[in-house]
Amino acid sequence: MHFAYALLRFMSDVTEQDLIEIEVVYALPRCSHSLILTIPLGTTVQQALDLAQEHEPFSKLDMAEYAVGIYYEVVKDLGRVLKPDDRVEIYRPLLVDPMQQRHARAEKQLKR
Repeated sequence: MHFAYALLRFMSDVTEQDLIEIEVVYALPRCSHSLILTIPLGTTVQQALDLAQEHEPFSKLDMAEYAVGIYYEVVKDLGRVLKPDDRVEIYRPLLVDPMQQRHARAEKQLKR
């Protein structure tokens, strides 16, 4: 697993009590990438993704192609404010529809 760390300060008057830590992750079939971000309270999902894109390998991702979630729950509103210890997950597009996979397995079982 690859880890990187980043610190974002929007304003010079941000105090340590105003900072939270979150994680941004992107998993591939054989490896995963994790970025720990220390960000100000009030940071949105979109702002965290923008910051993550300043780091490898996140900079290579076209975020318009990916769904995003927090702890396995898809986030539709990228303006959602993050909470301490949130895990922002970048989901790869599915190559095959899971329902089609299940139907194909069921048909294969019936033929046996």
